[in-house]
Amino acid sequence: MLQYKRFTVNMVQVNSYLLWDESKIACIVDPGFSNERERQMLCDFIELHQLQLERSLATHLHFDHVLGARFIEDHFGIITEAGKNEIVNVPSLDKQLVAFGIPQGEESFSFDPKPIKEPLRFGNTTLEILETPGHSPGHVSFYNSESGVLLCGDVLFKNGMGRYDLWGGDYATLMNSISKLLQLPGETIVLPGHGLETSIQAERANF
Repeated sequence: MLQYKRFTVNMVQVNSYLLWDESKIACIVDPGFSNERERQMLCDFIELHQLQLERSLATHLHFDHVLGARFIEDHFGIITEAGKNEIVNVPSLDKQLVAFGIPQGEESFSFDPKPIKEPLRFGNTTLEILETPGHSPGHVSFYNSESGVLLCGDVLFKNGMGRYDLWGGDYATLMNSISKLLQLPGETIVLPGHGLETSIQAERANF
C-alpha cells in the first residue's frame, strides 16, 4: 500500500513528496531540497524508516521543484526524470534562477533530467502518468488508483490553480488539464506542489 511523506522546502515553500510501499522501495516526487538542513531531513527520514530510494520524478522543471535534483543524483546516484516536452521547452535551472534574480552562490544546482521511463514503477507500486500541461508545457501528474492518490504539481491546489504566465504556460490548456483531473474519483487525495492536500470532490466545487 502506498505511503507518503510531505516535506515543505526551499524559499518558495514547495511540497516534495517521498513515496514508498511495503517493499521499502521509495520514490521522490519534485525534489526541491535547497540546503543542507533540508537534505539531511530527507536522508534522516529514509534511514529511520529503512527505505531504499530508487527513482526521482519531477511533475515539471520550474526551479523550486528541482533544486534538490543535483543532490539526489550526487548522493543517491539517481537522475531525476521529467516529461519529454518539459525537458525540451523549459529553460535550464541556472537560467531560471537568473530570471528570478535568485543568487546561486558557490553551489551549482544545475542537472540534466532524463525523459520519464515507463512503466512508472517502484517497489510494488505503479504510477499512471497524466499529461497535464498549462502551468508549463510538459507538466505531468502522477496517479495511483489503488490508493486513490494524485500528485499534481502546480496544476491544481486547495481552493486554487497554478499560474500560467511562465515559460510555455497557457490558461486554456491549464483549464483543460484541470478538467481532466476533476474526472477522477471524488475521494481521490490531491497532493499539490504548494499548500495543503485536498480532494477531487472538494475542488470540483471551485470550477
